[in-house]
Amino acid sequence: MSLPATLMQLLSEQVQARRVYTHLGWRQLGDAWCYLHAGGALGAQGAVPDVAVAPSPALARYQLPAPPAPAPEREAIRASLQLLEVAPDTVVLPLYAAIWRAVLGGTDFSMHLVGPTGVGKSALAALAQQHYGPGMMARHLPAAWISTGNALEELAFQAKDALLTVDDFCPGGAPTDIHRAHRDAERLLRAQGNQSGRQRLRPDGTLRPVKPPRGLVLSTGEEIPHGPSLRARLLIVDVAPGQVHWARLTACQADAAAGRYAQALAGFVRWLAPRYGEVVQAVPVELGVLRQQAVQAAHRRTPEILAHLALGWRYFLAYAQAREALTAEDASALWQRGWTALGDVAAMQQEHQASEDPVGRFLALVAAALTAGQAHVADAATLQEPYAPTPALWGWRARPGGPADGARPAWQPWGDCIGWVAEGRLYLEPEAAFGVAQQLARAQGIPLAVTPKTLWRRLAERGLLIRDPGGQQNTIRRTIGPAKKRQRVIDIAVDLLSAEISPFSPRAEKAQQNNGLESGLVDCLAASGVPDQATDQASPPWAPSCPLDAPLPQEPPPPPSPAARGSDAPPGTAVGTAAWSAAWTEHATRSVRNLGPQPLENQGAGLQGLEGLKSRAARGSPSESARASSAPPRAACFTDRARAPTDTCPHCGGAQWRFGVTTRTCTACGYRHGPGVAPDAAGGP
Repeated sequence: MSLPATLMQLLSEQVQARRVYTHLGWRQLGDAWCYLHAGGALGAQGAVPDVAVAPSPALARYQLPAPPAPAPEREAIRASLQLLEVAPDTVVLPLYAAIWRAVLGGTDFSMHLVGPTGVGKSALAALAQQHYGPGMMARHLPAAWISTGNALEELAFQAKDALLTVDDFCPGGAPTDIHRAHRDAERLLRAQGNQSGRQRLRPDGTLRPVKPPRGLVLSTGEEIPHGPSLRARLLIVDVAPGQVHWARLTACQADAAAGRYAQALAGFVRWLAPRYGEVVQAVPVELGVLRQQAVQAAHRRTPEILAHLALGWRYFLAYAQAREALTAEDASALWQRGWTALGDVAAMQQEHQASEDPVGRFLALVAAALTAGQAHVADAATLQEPYAPTPALWGWRARPGGPADGARPAWQPWGDCIGWVAEGRLYLEPEAAFGVAQQLARAQGIPLAVTPKTLWRRLAERGLLIRDPGGQQNTIRRTIGPAKKRQRVIDIAVDLLSAEISPFSPRAEKAQQNNGLESGLVDCLAASGVPDQATDQASPPWAPSCPLDAPLPQEPPPPPSPAARGSDAPPGTAVGTAAWSAAWTEHATRSVRNLGPQPLENQGAGLQGLEGLKSRAARGSPSESARASSAPPRAACFTDRARAPTDTCPHCGGAQWRFGVTTRTCTACGYRHGPGVAPDAAGGP
């Protein structure tokens, strides 16, 4: 406070203190949880008087009405559900679930609606946004990507526990303008995904308070923001032409403008307020089980994002059923519909994430450079054109005015030589191959954001290259040319570039087992959830169903005291903390896995009582055999086959092996076998 202000306060006879909140979302006022909006606050009894909220003017339209009476509230819920009929489930259901998930708080992801102009992206986003205030129509959304990065950061900090739409990401202009737009988008979306803010200093050198995003960012645009690993923090929803039903959209816009959508969210807040403290404690447990149900062959963050959306969808269905806007059968059918839609969205994320994966991009860029004639690959033995199956696929072109018909055509290479091919293997010259790929990536405006050393390490981590068996290098020496020169190269399978280039079909190659290397590699990739790039098949991406017939979980009870354990346990039995925790974890996992949209008022009945937990803990946790019998089967890995008792060393005939993660070593002769071990170097100590 400045000196004049301090003197004025001291000289004033009566000073009235007034607290004004400058953010939205949940706040504990006294002993009660209240939800702040630009017009005041809502609590368990409806509108809370004498609460002043003054957020940024851009958030002034976040105004919720007083929760309606039971009959109008049911009508508002049913009107809000009509939004699900405006577009396909893969478009509208993640958007609808995000409305309710944002209110629960604690989100660490963003959503991005992408599609060409005129398909209805902003209109769909506005319908979701109008749940937080009827005035936020398509032309009055709270934020836009033309704003500065600092402004967007401040709005995302103030819009706590709320949906914040940032509209119209469409970079244009000079290359520097395009780069700046992607940089600002990456800054906000990465901060949302990491739940971190940008630290700054005051003029005196002290740190300013950090302002991380505290809501859920909903972005729209014609482009997808670039950035290393950014798409793993972003749920991308494609909106294609013809997917939006315009007549239904118009009807929904009328309901939203009349305030029915905001009434539904106000009722949801009133229903959530008396139990919000318990909900905050229960959310991590529910997310953990939903994440296990959503595990699929994509980035590890994708199941987390979809579990968040499923959780918001589930809480809304519980609210709608508690207010008798939905029957139990309707809620169960809607849950299954939403779960199926989220599974389809999960499959769609793989394509978006693969386009930003540096390993996949590098391989695609190398293949594109060869096809476009910007580089070429020679035969490893002759240094001439490779006939596997045709030199045209390796960056060679038929020389004009070649020999007559029936004679062998003459070929000439195009571009720089970036590697050599030999018997289904591709030897890439590290610096030349990376340079060509990076040049093509920069021409596309999206350079590779990794160094060559990091890229080779990523290839090795996925088992996609053969490493030097004598050291820790990701390059290996190969014989090149008639002079038999030994040169360090990146040794990968031809199939990683294109199935058409390889003269061997993947199935034939797998059947021959090729010294066991490629077969083991395919199985290891399947076990780790990585798609087989030659066949373009992946492991099943989604649990087919997630039934709903159990109440929402409560916060776990504390472990019993030693006295309680002694009094409650049968004679001669000690109920320890570990057994208690195991019993609780077993119960919570089962109850959440059977997720049911039932009113939270019925939670107590679902816990079966603490006495049942104590007695089950006294009997001990489930045995290992019981857990193993219920565990889902996993794909066989190379090391599983290597542990077979009949498997012997092909070098010395020994049967004693020392096992690594994906390799095995004969204890008698030192023979190493497995993905990443060179076939011509694996033989001998």
